[in-house]
Amino acid sequence: MLTKRQNPLETIQGGNPDRFVNQFEFMELLDHDPFTVVDPFPEYGQEGLVNAWGVTLSWPVGTPGPFPVHDAAHKVLPDITRWKEVVKAPSLQFSDEL
Repeated sequence: MLTKRQNPLETIQGGNPDRFVNQFEFMELLDHDPFTVVDPFPEYGQEGLVNAWGVTLSWPVGTPGPFPVHDAAHKVLPDITRWKEVVKAPSLQFSDEL
């Protein structure tokens, strides 16, 4: 079995690596914190979902991913000078089950 150093070198040089490593494997760990479990995230084709920060998100069909809706009716912060009065952070108090 090749070492961690030898395996990618074999891959780069066109040799015979023991295994192929998914470079995004670690990202799965980031999706399981308590906040992402309770904060809504739109699915493909879903529009008008409001997340915990009050931002309206949409993922229209035919687009590569979700994005915030930023028209005049959906702006969370219409006047930047009053952000302390308007912006409310979501609670970070979670049950032990999460």
